[in-house]
Amino acid sequence: MNNGKYIKMDRVIENVYRDYGFDNLDWIHCVEWIGECLDLIGAPLTYIKKATDGNEKLGHQSPVVIEDNRGKIPCDLHQVIQIFKKENGYYHPMRTSTDTTHISYFCNGKSSDINRDSEYTYTLNDNFIFTNFDEGELVIEYMANPTDENGYPMIPDNIKYIKACQAYIGDKILFKKEIKGVDIKPRVVLKIEQDLAWYTGAADASARIPTIDEMESWKNNFMKLIPNVNSHAGAFRSDGQMERRFNASNTNGNNNNRR
Repeated sequence: MNNGKYIKMDRVIENVYRDYGFDNLDWIHCVEWIGECLDLIGAPLTYIKKATDGNEKLGHQSPVVIEDNRGKIPCDLHQVIQIFKKENGYYHPMRTSTDTTHISYFCNGKSSDINRDSEYTYTLNDNFIFTNFDEGELVIEYMANPTDENGYPMIPDNIKYIKACQAYIGDKILFKKEIKGVDIKPRVVLKIEQDLAWYTGAADASARIPTIDEMESWKNNFMKLIPNVNSHAGAFRSDGQMERRFNASNTNGNNNNRR
């Protein structure tokens, strides 16, 4: 369950020293292994939400600048949530293009919908975002890998995540030793492999358990007589609100009967 807190990787390294007794750990290798383990778990709790809205207090990047129909996407982007074109203080929601020749046409200014004001589209390719307009600014809401001040990965403050990363490092170290011909007791290998399989699965499951507040929003979203088919235009902000249903007006013309 998400508590919104993250810890530095030092906690995992200390556990490896304490529980496994390995000496002279390669710090850079451990950084890469922890990053691999977090991506293998891949649950939403693993990542943090960020935006290119220029909010310096939150450490956000400036809006993505589009020139000649393309702009550089953030280097820490893991998954896009939603993209908006920023124009005159307003955010205009965009959608992914269904045009299979999007990149070729837009780079040459030949797309049939390049001048449509209400249909901003984009595609992602090779670390760039391609848009159907020549110039502008984009606000990208996305999931990112959390890092500390040194750029090292941070881990959800969840014992299952901590144990999963610890076992992943232990498994990698034992595998390297076996390749070099070091005699490793089968029981040790089996124990760490079991811990890795158990805790990666447990971390993924625990990260997907919704809170009561999340379940309330989901309930309000699905228990509606009239689906909100235009949620995308409003950044889905009202999807979690309870539907207000009005009965027919009474004889006085008042809508006092509602639930």
